[in-house]
Amino acid sequence: MSYVNKSLSTCLNFLVLHLEYVKCKNLSNYKKKGKYYMIITYDNILFYEKDFYEVCFHIFFDDILQIYTCDVSNYIHITLKDQAVTNNIGIKGMNKNVLIKQLSIAYSTFYMFQLNKNVYVPLTNETYEERSFRTGHFEKPKIDTSIQPFIGYKKVVFDDYFFFIRKSFQNFISISCESNFYVDYRGIEISIKIDDQKNILEIEQSPDNNFFQLCRNHINFLTNDSKCPLIIRKNVYNKKMNLSDDLAKWSGYETIDSIVNFFLHLREKDYSNRYELNCLDLLKEDASNDIEIGKLLDSNKYYINDFFLFYLHQCGYVNKYYYYKDDNNYKKIISYILKYGKNFEIKKKICKNLLIFSNDYKNKYIPLVNSMICFLSFNYYEKNFCLFILSTLINITNNNDELKNRLIELNISTLCNFLILLNDIDITNKIILLYINLCKEQYMCEDFINKGLLIHFLDILFRYYYIDLYIKKQMCINILCIIGHIFNCKKYYIFILNYYNGLLQLAIYIYQTTDFIQFDKLKLIFFFKQISQHSYIIKDKICKHIVPLVIKEIYLYINKDFIYSSLHLINTLTDYKNNCLYLQKVKIFYLFNFIKQLKILDLYQKVEQLENKLKKILNMI
Repeated sequence: MSYVNKSLSTCLNFLVLHLEYVKCKNLSNYKKKGKYYMIITYDNILFYEKDFYEVCFHIFFDDILQIYTCDVSNYIHITLKDQAVTNNIGIKGMNKNVLIKQLSIAYSTFYMFQLNKNVYVPLTNETYEERSFRTGHFEKPKIDTSIQPFIGYKKVVFDDYFFFIRKSFQNFISISCESNFYVDYRGIEISIKIDDQKNILEIEQSPDNNFFQLCRNHINFLTNDSKCPLIIRKNVYNKKMNLSDDLAKWSGYETIDSIVNFFLHLREKDYSNRYELNCLDLLKEDASNDIEIGKLLDSNKYYINDFFLFYLHQCGYVNKYYYYKDDNNYKKIISYILKYGKNFEIKKKICKNLLIFSNDYKNKYIPLVNSMICFLSFNYYEKNFCLFILSTLINITNNNDELKNRLIELNISTLCNFLILLNDIDITNKIILLYINLCKEQYMCEDFINKGLLIHFLDILFRYYYIDLYIKKQMCINILCIIGHIFNCKKYYIFILNYYNGLLQLAIYIYQTTDFIQFDKLKLIFFFKQISQHSYIIKDKICKHIVPLVIKEIYLYINKDFIYSSLHLINTLTDYKNNCLYLQKVKIFYLFNFIKQLKILDLYQKVEQLENKLKKILNMI
């Protein structure tokens, strides 16, 4: 200590009244500030680094506003005036009363020398409740969950570590908080000194061979699976066991958890705050069977390492350790990555997998729909991602009313309206295919028309119908199929035909110029059946311009589905009696006989029914 006093005297040029090793806490954010040598002089309070290399910060006595002590805390709080260069600080020494006494003496001495007045230190004693109310910081009392396995031993806490020694040992406090000294009646002495962590290579150069040998022995215990003294874990007693003779085993649990927590790296967008140390606990289900981490991400104030979370999920770690009661929670993790993640390679893998499994597991996608729509809206400029998501939505909405309703609730029409404005033909084609599934009910048609998609689709139809390119022709056919679904509602049927007079002629032109092998003409047959249901004039035009070509194609291609749809169309056309005469003229009964010879039960029954209807009408005429 003589060396310390000498070095201080050359640095300070003040008389040192008191020297003590203390812990400090920043009261502005209640975070630990560190451990320092506190030196009380006649003028101020200095806080030195442990090696006395430099002064970290200091407090002048005339900046002190108030000093607070608490009945249950060893920290004294020093609040400072506005002009002070340091934040309010909490100080914890070896003995709270000794520290207050030394501060009081130095404070009064300072004012005696400076002002020749007897000024006492502004000291206030407060209860824990008063301190909590003053600082606005309410700490939950720590519960000691460690076990004390040996009778006749006591627990000794020193510098955030604890040990068990016999009760006969008495503590002799040294002048420094860096070491503790215990003696019992037998003359046995125990000295405890905890220094900073050291690398094993640094220890090898140390002159203390005993210390180096101790470290080397512990490494041998780990590498050779040797038995070493029992280790007590300061944790809740659980199935992993706090009491173990395998050092690597018990420390491995905590090490792996801390590593995983670090790699998950859930943290606030305010980078002044550290990452969440209990991120793994946030992946557990809460009382409502929901995942707590989802609530944090939904607040839009947190980031997470989506790359690591994805592979943690894919490798089965989450499934093995959490056993979610609600199976949807496994999918929610994927939805969080898709919605809040930043790694596009991971999102690309997710989008591909969603598309691959969309046909087989369409009923499992409900927890993911919200994130898929969010992803689509935020990443519309990534064409490949948009195509993946739209293709997935097409697959999962096929014959799935629950998902269709969910998409309508999520305002999919407004998003699609925006995507069409990008003028990308591939994306527009996918949207048209999606709405073949999303226009089969009246409320869906209302959403489709009210959000302006009908105008966009008809505009595309009238722009592309005469262009002989496969994708554009296919888009026109699909749009006519969608309009056919809308015609189920009579008010929209009247509205469209009143404002788009050339729609029928356009559809007839498309049918006549479309190759049967390359394109699905079933959708066009469906459109003609729908558009003809409320107008005799339209029935007449379809009968004269479409039916002869349909009859020819039935003879040529013998497609069961096409024949069945065509018979439905002819059945609708026969509601107009003049069409029956025309059908007789084009020898429709020869076609009926041809279909009967195919010996397909469904077609045979339909032909019989249609033939009887037609003969009955002709007999009446």
